[in-house]
Amino acid sequence: MKHYYAAALLALALPGAAHAGDALVSYPAIVQALNTGQSVAVAIDLGQCKSSVAGAEPSKTKGGKRIDAYRITPDG
Repeated sequence: MKHYYAAALLALALPGAAHAGDALVSYPAIVQALNTGQSVAVAIDLGQCKSSVAGAEPSKTKGGKRIDAYRITPDG
């Protein structure tokens, strides 16, 4: 479960930006950007997720958020 949160954050932040469109392509890059006070935004496209229900149509939901607060725990 602890890796799930780190993977989710990484997946959400891949299309995100630290500043001026610089993509953050790894978990350490995301953490460094957050720890140095850079502006980080995340975007998500749920249509890229695979449903566990056979034959289900992909979601058309997309969204994003600017990270204004964060907490990283030792267990990820």
